[in-house]
Amino acid sequence: MKQGMPLFMLKKGQSGRVIGVSSLSDKGLRKSMSFGILPGTVIKVLQVFPVYVLQMEHTELAVDIQIVKSILVEKI
Repeated sequence: MKQGMPLFMLKKGQSGRVIGVSSLSDKGLRKSMSFGILPGTVIKVLQVFPVYVLQMEHTELAVDIQIVKSILVEKI
C-alpha cells in the first residue's frame, strides 16, 4: 500500500496523484467521485484561501476543506 498525505498539506502550485479518498460518509465519497476525484487523478492546487481551488486536467473546481482533508495524495 502506498503512503500518502492529505491533499490540504500541498501548497499553492503543487500537484499530487490521488491514491485514495477516505470519507466519514457515503454522501461525501459519492460527492468526491462525482467531481472526478478518483485514484490516479492528478490534482494541482491553484488556491488555498478562502477556499481550495483544484485543477484536474482541464477542469477547475472549488471545494471545501472537508473534501480536501479526505483526499489522500502522493506528491509529484
